[in-house]
Amino acid sequence: MKDDITIDLKDLFYRILLKWRLMIIFAVIFAILADLFGIYKAQKAAADATTDPNVLTDQVGSLKAELSQKEAAEADAAVEMYLSYKDKFDSLTEYFDKSVYASLDHKAVPTLRVYYEVDSHYLAEYPVISSKNYDYDLAEIYIETLRSGYEDVASKYGRETGFIEELISFEHPLDTGLFVVNIVGQDRQMCEDIAAAVDAKVNELTPAVSADLVPHDVTRVSSRFKTASNMGVRTTQAAYINDMNYYRTNMMTVPNNLSAAQKSYYEASIKLSEAGEAAAADEQGTAPAAKISYVQKKYILIGFLFGIMLVCGIVCAFYILIPVVRVRENISDVFQKPVLGSVWEVSKDEKAIGAVDKWLTSLFYGRECRFEYDKRLDMLSAGIAIAMSKEGFETLYVTGACGKGNKVIKDLVKRLSKEVKVSSGECIVYSPGSLEEMSKKQAVVFVETAGDSRYEEISKEIELAEQSRVKIMGFILIQK
Repeated sequence: MKDDITIDLKDLFYRILLKWRLMIIFAVIFAILADLFGIYKAQKAAADATTDPNVLTDQVGSLKAELSQKEAAEADAAVEMYLSYKDKFDSLTEYFDKSVYASLDHKAVPTLRVYYEVDSHYLAEYPVISSKNYDYDLAEIYIETLRSGYEDVASKYGRETGFIEELISFEHPLDTGLFVVNIVGQDRQMCEDIAAAVDAKVNELTPAVSADLVPHDVTRVSSRFKTASNMGVRTTQAAYINDMNYYRTNMMTVPNNLSAAQKSYYEASIKLSEAGEAAAADEQGTAPAAKISYVQKKYILIGFLFGIMLVCGIVCAFYILIPVVRVRENISDVFQKPVLGSVWEVSKDEKAIGAVDKWLTSLFYGRECRFEYDKRLDMLSAGIAIAMSKEGFETLYVTGACGKGNKVIKDLVKRLSKEVKVSSGECIVYSPGSLEEMSKKQAVVFVETAGDSRYEEISKEIELAEQSRVKIMGFILIQK
């Protein structure tokens, strides 16, 4: 009967989902193992990246000896070009990592405009000018001074001073003492902090400039904050990105015209240069430690999915390879025998089933699984009694291929005993006494258990019943 085994995809999917606890356990275990593997690879890569400069020096010397003078000169020029592009690319990369300006969203830039006015008390009386207007020149002095010197703000936000200075720009209308300080930042608070630093510098500078040049006053006229798009930010950021792409492309294309021998020398020279820089940084104590992430997201995801797929594969393998009845259609389709109905196994501990398992069972089998155990047996026993009466049978035997259905058999016999002469026993395939008792009856009902009753056992039961000329009333399947 092995060739006649059928697979119910709906039930297979249901059985897979019932293993959700095992899936979680395996997924977590393999995610952890995969993360450890990722950490090992990262550590190995970091270790491989550390190369002894002395070894590289010998390697570069031997490779260069294989080149002609012209080839060596071309390769050296290529190395210098690559290192030049790399230095610029690294600088831009570092800038993007640390700069507030580079990280701004150009569609919504927090901006604070602060208006200042310089007044040197210029007087003009017609037809004689009594004093000269120095307001514009004084404003230029303030603008030049205000461009730098924001160490306190930089320290507060953990940035270098230059990354604060680039957030400040100025407007100065021609021939006026009015100038505008434009401040952009990551939020309003940063803009206000920078503006406060500007005010402090203005107040500190005014007495000194008045004493050295011309007496004057500097007044903060007004300020205005807004969050709006800024095309200037967008243009600057795009220019930086274009520069990065330009240097990256050139780094990759530098060795294109070199021969194979020149490329070997070129690559070894670059490694030597990088190793020398790392060694120098180590001596100065400025070399960044190799950053090894202990959360390898890619490997964790792969391990997690592998754990789930492993459980699914195991369930599928057991489902396909073990020749047991899974659903009622397996009996009716394979053996062409009637299935009287299904009885859902009742757990002694309802909490052990769990809300998720109940929901999955309800989702796949609807009302069938929620039909009460007693009512289901009442319906089955009534149907069997009616069928026996129509056939004119008075004696019935109840048995099954799997001993796990004993409770159902006993409960069924108890109900049928009121209508017919009924008895039960062990599997007739393995018990001669049970086979002999069945042969004395007019009809038989087989109670099988999904996932436990094997095809070959059921086939043998049918064969023995037919040889004994006992009418098979049908099968009852116990679902788990």
